[in-house]
Amino acid sequence: MTKLWKKRFLQYLRHRFSYLSYIFQGGFLIALLLLGGIGAVYYQRFLTTLSEDFPSLLVIALIISGVISSLEVKFFLLPADKVFLLAYEGRMKKYIQYSAFYSYLRSLLIVIFTGLLTTPLLIKVVFQTYDFIWGALLLLVLSFLSLLVVIHSYFVKKKWVRLYLFIFNSLALYAALLGAFWISFILSVILLFLTSLPSKKMVLQWERLIEL
Repeated sequence: MTKLWKKRFLQYLRHRFSYLSYIFQGGFLIALLLLGGIGAVYYQRFLTTLSEDFPSLLVIALIISGVISSLEVKFFLLPADKVFLLAYEGRMKKYIQYSAFYSYLRSLLIVIFTGLLTTPLLIKVVFQTYDFIWGALLLLVLSFLSLLVVIHSYFVKKKWVRLYLFIFNSLALYAALLGAFWISFILSVILLFLTSLPSKKMVLQWERLIEL
């Protein structure tokens, strides 16, 4: 399974790099930079017009929680795998672990970018340096735990997993932004406990994984 994952991963990288090189040959990169510059100007103007009553911390918690709770895992599976790999379902542990590790590294870029976007708003509410450090650590932990919950949901059919994640992450982040890091720690422990809950029916959802 390790060789299969590496082969699929290298194929994905070759396809991705060729696609990106084709996209960036045109004016897409210039347009992206222009949009980024315009967005930065309007974002700065938006910050200057904010009143003191604006719920900045709540908005930041909801935005970051929405990003973390929507993380997905890319498994590099093909439609034919539903037939040919079905007999090897019990040996897919390493394959899933590699996919989860890659997906977590990829999701860190999105999480860090979201954190950087909300940093000017945090500075406006006079956030201290050590608060940024603790907040960054909490962000990494919550994104990792959220990914574990998502992977667990691929084996156990549970409804409203994303909604539960959004609520948990929002509460943990909002508590951390208010300075109550002990509440965030308790919620993180509960989230970790949810990822280790046993289930009688552990079936790999091939259709969902192939779709991802």
